[in-house]
Amino acid sequence: MKKIIIALTLMCASGLASAGDCLTSYSTAGTYSCTVPTGITSVKIEAWGGGGGVSTFFAQSMRGSGGGGGGAYCGATFTVTATEALTITVGNGGANRMGGPSTGYPGGSSSVTGASINGLVAAGGGGGL
Repeated sequence: MKKIIIALTLMCASGLASAGDCLTSYSTAGTYSCTVPTGITSVKIEAWGGGGGVSTFFAQSMRGSGGGGGGAYCGATFTVTATEALTITVGNGGANRMGGPSTGYPGGSSSVTGASINGLVAAGGGGGL
């Protein structure tokens, strides 16, 4: 499954729950809370940072533009406990910058933290030059 710009996916693995009961995907920038359901012992987390914004400028006879960098990917499987609280942050895509000689804005980082997850972070991409 390909995610564009930003996304974060949590998949829980357990013999007590079906995949449909445990799959959650966050693709809108923001901060979310999630509680690990009873019977779940591990989660597979995949996170993508937000892509950097485009830079475009026109000055006299000089023209230039550059695309922003892609956000990083980070994925891992963690052992968790039932009812553990997770904090999920989905980074935004960087804003484009038009006009003067300047760079596009960087994308935001996506992350997950919890008692069993000391910090999984996917950095945002740099702004275009």
